[in-house]
Amino acid sequence: MQTVAGLQAMSPTQFEKAVGSLYVAKAWEVFCTPESGDRGIDLVLRKGKQKVAVQCKRYRKVVSERVIREFYGSFVGGFNRGILITTSDFSHRACDWASARKNISLVNGELLADWMNELEVIPVENFETWQERGSR
Repeated sequence: MQTVAGLQAMSPTQFEKAVGSLYVAKAWEVFCTPESGDRGIDLVLRKGKQKVAVQCKRYRKVVSERVIREFYGSFVGGFNRGILITTSDFSHRACDWASARKNISLVNGELLADWMNELEVIPVENFETWQERGSR
């Protein structure tokens, strides 16, 4: 059974793989981004014509509005939407800012742990690397 404390105890790389594994369980194609030059995007999800940017924040403190705005700037125009996922929670201002936009979703640690337990996520160790200009 996954818990918020268990998610926070993971390394950043383990956390990204756990999030990717969740979306594999939700029937998405999951790609990791190169470690440098990713513009704050950790994972790319693809299903049909949908292309979604994901940022994973393994935090203990609340995620601020500034972090949400920076992430938004990194994906808008190149992706259908973005999902920011954290092991903690979001500030009220961050939630208000995101709720005013239709193409960004926020997932806190509690919801993430619930989804992982509900779907009985099986860990995936390696994801193909996203190639923006490739044949995708």
